[in-house]
Amino acid sequence: MKALILSLSLLVSTAHAQYIGGTGGGGVTNCSAAFAMLPVELLHFTAAAKGHEVQLHWATATEQNNAGFQVQRSSDALRFEAIAEVPGVGNSMQVVEYDALDRSPLPGTSYYRLLQTDFDGTTSYSDVVSVTIAESELLAYPNPADDRVWLTGTIAGEAATLFDAMGRTLRTGTANDASFTIDLSDLPAGRYLISVAGEGSLRTLPIVKR
Repeated sequence: MKALILSLSLLVSTAHAQYIGGTGGGGVTNCSAAFAMLPVELLHFTAAAKGHEVQLHWATATEQNNAGFQVQRSSDALRFEAIAEVPGVGNSMQVVEYDALDRSPLPGTSYYRLLQTDFDGTTSYSDVVSVTIAESELLAYPNPADDRVWLTGTIAGEAATLFDAMGRTLRTGTANDASFTIDLSDLPAGRYLISVAGEGSLRTLPIVKR
């Protein structure tokens, strides 16, 4: 999993987050009184899609003995995994703004929440927010092709595989960005199948070599 880019914006100081990854569990959490019982007043926690990334933003009105936040993500809003740690400022009587950029959100809908921790170990959760990432259409051109075929709609890190009509693997590779090139120059004319696999998703596309 790629690291998140996170930052903390404050009138008087800044701090940096640490990506921790992991496959931690979670559970159903009653968030109706989250943060209100602790000396950290959370103003808001939001998430918004930016292409194939998710921008997370939250702010506190006041902080007292705030050790920091853990950013957690889930595919079903029940089982969460910790994906980053964001340090708090400890004590503050002014608005502190935090931002996190998730470069590799889950396919479909991702759910996010914050786990806030005091210096004495007391913890509480924020409400859960969700974002749905629209899957890009997988296209190949030219199709039929002669020597090469270009794929569009891929995501960096996805695995692309070329199969023949018998289901045998002929080519494999990893997409670096939104496009991917497959060399067909040494293959006979015929029908082939391209498969692109990501985290929890699998897309296929037939192509023809002339």
